[in-house]
Amino acid sequence: MEAHGSRNPTRARTQINQTQPPRRRAARNPRPMKLPGSLRRRRGAGSEPTRRPPPPPKIDILSLATGSYVRMEAGTGARPVQMLSKSRDWSELPVDILPLVFANLGAVDILMGSGLVCHSWLEAAKVPHLWRSVDMANHKALEKMDDDVLCEMAKVAVDRSKGQLEVFLGKLFVTDEILKYIGDRSSSMKSLSLMSCHDITNRGFTDLIMKSPLLEDLSLGLCPRVGGRKVFEATVKACPHLKRVSLHRELFRFSFKYPERYAEASGFAAMRELRSLSLTGSSVSTRELEAILDGCPHLETLFLRDCYDVVSDSALQAKCARIKTVTIEKYKWVLERKRKRGRSQMVLRQYE
Repeated sequence: MEAHGSRNPTRARTQINQTQPPRRRAARNPRPMKLPGSLRRRRGAGSEPTRRPPPPPKIDILSLATGSYVRMEAGTGARPVQMLSKSRDWSELPVDILPLVFANLGAVDILMGSGLVCHSWLEAAKVPHLWRSVDMANHKALEKMDDDVLCEMAKVAVDRSKGQLEVFLGKLFVTDEILKYIGDRSSSMKSLSLMSCHDITNRGFTDLIMKSPLLEDLSLGLCPRVGGRKVFEATVKACPHLKRVSLHRELFRFSFKYPERYAEASGFAAMRELRSLSLTGSSVSTRELEAILDGCPHLETLFLRDCYDVVSDSALQAKCARIKTVTIEKYKWVLERKRKRGRSQMVLRQYE
């Protein structure tokens, strides 16, 4: 028999193992391993979660336009911008200074923004010299607007010019009605640029040209319903001071209702003051081009592209020798094969 105080060691170890939970179950939530200080600083472990920086303070657009705000100096912390006066009366700004500020903006920006702030700004936006140049062809905001709205904006700009309109650029939305509106109210037009205006006809274009004797710069791009010999002969008679002419035609005529363009370039031969001539896709011939060179003694720049009836022979080259810049570009589709894949494709190459 065993002694009363003695115990079986094997039985005691078995009872201890049954009473204690297994180690695998106890290791469900292990403590994170503590990294050295250098690694904690590098990885950000053991530190508080990084907070996102506060959003930048909102600044009123009017305060940016007039400069009525003060930025905090560097090193003072991220504090909001302190406005000089939140309840400032914008109508008390000097009216004489506003036109100087608006002069750095375009007509479209004044119509859509600055002129809508308050009554005093609206009055300052009506100064006639701000509307001498109206560009409604190179503003992205106009691409999403309806043509009726653009026509009304153009009429407002013409009215505010008080007859001092000198430069007008229009694209797509311009019609004969707009040209007549400009011609009846502006006789000092010096530069006219029309791009992709399919609603303009010879009648509307001629009506404006006859009322613009001071015109010096004329640009017509992809206006298929404007053209013909009579139109440009009338342009020469009505605008004797023309110095720059640019005519861009489409290569293919998509309608037979377009006016005839036979010998239309011969009307340019009477432009005695012409300095620059640019023709793209024109049906001008070699003889007509020679007549233009003979009739325009002050011509300095000649640019021809896709004028396939022009043959650059020795006689033409001799007449072009006195011109400072002469560019004649012709393109044609060429069948080429790629070396790697061996496939054939049509490529547009310049051959002259």
